[in-house]
Amino acid sequence: MKSGFTLLLLLCSLCVNAQKYWIGSVDTNWNNGANWWPNGVPSSSDNVVINGSNNTPVLPGNIGLGNLHMDWGSAINLDGKTVTVWMFSTTGATVIANGGTIDAVRTGVYQGTTFRGAFTLKINRDGTNDYLGAQYGANTYENDFTLECHTGNWTTYGISNQVGDLFLGKTTIKNIGSGWLMVATNPSSNATFKNDVTFHNANSYEGRIQVGVYGGKIQCEKPVFIKDETVSWGSYITITEGTFHDEVSIDAKVGVIGIGSQNTTTFKKNINITNRYGCVVEFGSHSGQVIFEKGSSFAISSSVPMTRGQLKFQRCTFEGDASTANTPLLLQVDNVPFSNSPTTYIILGDQITFQRPVKIRADYIYYKGCYFGYDVEMERTGSSNQLSGGYAGGFCHGGSTFMGKAAFINSYGDNWILQGQEPDIFKDDVTFFQQSHPWGVLRLSYAGNTIYEGNVTVTAPTGTNNGVSWGESGGTTQLAAGKKLTVNSTGYGWISLSNFNQLGTGTNHTLSSFGSFYVNNCTFASPLIAESSRLFITNSTFYQPSFTKTGNGVDVSNGGNTFKGKVFIKNASSTGQIQFEDQNSTIVNP
Repeated sequence: MKSGFTLLLLLCSLCVNAQKYWIGSVDTNWNNGANWWPNGVPSSSDNVVINGSNNTPVLPGNIGLGNLHMDWGSAINLDGKTVTVWMFSTTGATVIANGGTIDAVRTGVYQGTTFRGAFTLKINRDGTNDYLGAQYGANTYENDFTLECHTGNWTTYGISNQVGDLFLGKTTIKNIGSGWLMVATNPSSNATFKNDVTFHNANSYEGRIQVGVYGGKIQCEKPVFIKDETVSWGSYITITEGTFHDEVSIDAKVGVIGIGSQNTTTFKKNINITNRYGCVVEFGSHSGQVIFEKGSSFAISSSVPMTRGQLKFQRCTFEGDASTANTPLLLQVDNVPFSNSPTTYIILGDQITFQRPVKIRADYIYYKGCYFGYDVEMERTGSSNQLSGGYAGGFCHGGSTFMGKAAFINSYGDNWILQGQEPDIFKDDVTFFQQSHPWGVLRLSYAGNTIYEGNVTVTAPTGTNNGVSWGESGGTTQLAAGKKLTVNSTGYGWISLSNFNQLGTGTNHTLSSFGSFYVNNCTFASPLIAESSRLFITNSTFYQPSFTKTGNGVDVSNGGNTFKGKVFIKNASSTGQIQFEDQNSTIVNP
């Protein structure tokens, strides 16, 4: 009757403990000594092995044992009671829990077992043990299941370690310690959750949950709840690979919530985020690919406004079709706009594809290597302080393609640099809004050769320190033939064009009623009409330009310009001056 495991269990047990075997020769009564071998009811220090029999033992009440092992083909009925043991192990058995609990310091071999009725497993409840064991897998939880594990500072507990488990009821996986609770830790581990599942970091300070590490993955067919109540920046809940058929809700204080760092993760419905104290929520880090199907969207809790924290994406695809073409995806994390310092961030890293329109708003926005297949609007509402992780304050890398209409709104901060290292390509119209806030400047075409294939419209600011500039750091700009550059503004803001090349002829460009106008090393092959308070033009080529100065002050241009066709320069100010020094300018066919 003794299995090989039983011999191993004997070696692992305290030498003072007796060994008791359930044989069930009489009935199901736990307290009938005739059902045990050797004869007699187990004491609280005995190691108990439940063997297969015609009679399943039923617990008479809460009991304590040394160790409890369920042998192959055996069964036990907890009947809603609690068994407190040092080690619990089970192989190919059945546990009829019906609301019962096994409270163990650790587990031994734990595999191929069916759990019926609501079941709670507690591991290392008092946090006194440094080795907690693990679960091999191939278990089936037919009803609700709660795992509550107290991991220590350097301890780990894993479930679905080698093969996947099947969870049919509502499942809660809860780490009440500061160590590592791991789920699906092997390429053969595909844990499947058929009902609601909660991953919960509940330690008062720090804790970690890793789901799908080392090649494992999960499949969730009902809502998923990710909750982190810890307050340490070192805490995290990560899900490396999975399929989410229903909504995913994230509620966290600080630390990192990371999903989709390996292979392919798919979201089919909404992602709801409650960011309480500045956690980082990231999708698609490392080598992972994340797909957000067309039925998915993002929602930030209205009852807990996100006043700080990060939302990061990398190697993500946001799917869409004709049904989503007029419904923008909202990535708007800044519930309290116009911040003196950046506290909310949206980071769009490499290989991001939007196959639907999108509206983005945060104190700080960074994008690199993205593909926007439809219209996009980005509104930045905070200042340009430094962000950790290599993202310079107010700096967007560029290297993206915009297939639909694009709008960029700098609603607060100082510098927002676009195309900082690589050029962007705009296939449709683009609009730039620089709002009138202290020292707010949109700096465009910072590097590379940005290409506009649609019209460009600028709404310039009203403040004297606000502006929109192109090519400040040597970047170039190309505007397609037949497309317009238009500036619509009143006030004292400035527009600066450097290395700006407008192709083709016949299209009037109107830049009217703003503060200062700077042109350097530009080419306009079409007529240009500019009216501004201040005027500075240098080393540029114009076809039929018209410049009107409306403000006072002495405006000195260094010349070096080429004027092809008629030139109109008017000083409409009462005391202002227009001066050309070191002219070397050329007028062709005046």
